[in-house]
Amino acid sequence: MRDLLKSRNYAVGSIRDTSRLREGLRRWELGQISYHAHTNDELRTLIVRRKLDISRFTDVGNRGTRGELLDLLERDDREPKFYRFTELPPELRNRIYEYHFAGFRQPIYAPSQPPITVASSMLRGETLQVFYNVCEFEIRLKVCWSRTRQRLEFGMEKQQVLFLQSTVGQHLGWIKSLRLVASWERDLRVRGSWSGVPFNGSKLKFLVRKKGEGQGGEGYEVQSKGLGAEEEGGPVGERIMKAKVKLWKLLGRVKRQRGMGGLRAEDVLDMRMVLECALLR
Repeated sequence: MRDLLKSRNYAVGSIRDTSRLREGLRRWELGQISYHAHTNDELRTLIVRRKLDISRFTDVGNRGTRGELLDLLERDDREPKFYRFTELPPELRNRIYEYHFAGFRQPIYAPSQPPITVASSMLRGETLQVFYNVCEFEIRLKVCWSRTRQRLEFGMEKQQVLFLQSTVGQHLGWIKSLRLVASWERDLRVRGSWSGVPFNGSKLKFLVRKKGEGQGGEGYEVQSKGLGAEEEGGPVGERIMKAKVKLWKLLGRVKRQRGMGGLRAEDVLDMRMVLECALLR
């Protein structure tokens, strides 16, 4: 194994232990440098630049043995850090934030703000809007029977109502992708007959997206997914098309009144009422 590392120009010093040679091979495969080619003073300089904890070397005359210096640097490599992140251009930092949030499981249901947005005032100022811009959020609507009104209506879970009520209006306005998921419980028992209601233990999804100037003009677009009934036609397809048109008109009115500043909690509740009227009446 020593010969293999030597043929790859990866210095291992006097190491002959198999496990440590195997670790050297792993480091080579990861593209990590070998510190064995550095002098002790060069190793100490690297440690200072990385701001590593050298408290055990603070005793008078104790500058750390070569083995200790090598171990400290290699352990730090196993948990890599980038200390000059804030020196990157803002555009590049935003791309990194976008990649970070894109890794979240989506759509996000009744979210709380992720840890990175509360790590520091600087990170909060840079990441919070990216979080709401990049992620897709979901509002779940379930058909229920209202005993007081004696009719079907869409209900929302307390967790989602709390999300809408407690989220700052500006933050809701940053959301660019909102999914409304309407579902019908199979065991729901109601009086009368509702032929044409597009639910039967399934889900119907309406996706509301905010478009930018480079996407054919600013505005909102509405897409429906789920049953595929629009292509089939019939009463169900008519209801779904009616729901899309009503949503589009509501969003158009929001744009005329407030521009593209984004949605508010009352707009989401209005969308629920629009879907209720189009799909359940």
